[in-house]
Amino acid sequence: MAIPVLPDVEALIIWWLDQAAIALGGVHDEYPANPSYPFLVVARIGGKPKEPRWLDRASIQLDAYGETKEQARDLAATANASLLDLDETNGVIDTGDVSGVVTGVLIESALPWQPDDTTDTARYLSTVTVYAHP
Repeated sequence: MAIPVLPDVEALIIWWLDQAAIALGGVHDEYPANPSYPFLVVARIGGKPKEPRWLDRASIQLDAYGETKEQARDLAATANASLLDLDETNGVIDTGDVSGVVTGVLIESALPWQPDDTTDTARYLSTVTVYAHP
């Protein structure tokens, strides 16, 4: 009997947003060495399975970077809208490298302005909860 393993929700969200082609500089799992703006950084920052080995409840942070405050804000808002589109689909993602079914997306914290002091870059944040299963 195969043991079900929860999907990599961070990878699912990166794939979805990358396919949406909303960030000219791409969608990354960390700050890129040579960034091209605007771009997104997606990171799982917490969460826990709602039903162990079946339904994950992942807390995902989106960092939207831009050359200007307006560019970063527009990207953050567009990323949130794209994730709500994912919530309205059947949510099945199977790329060969990553697979899972996204059953829900909740925007928990939308668009706080938080410029990146380390890189002196315009940045908006969003936190979303993503429900997914194998």
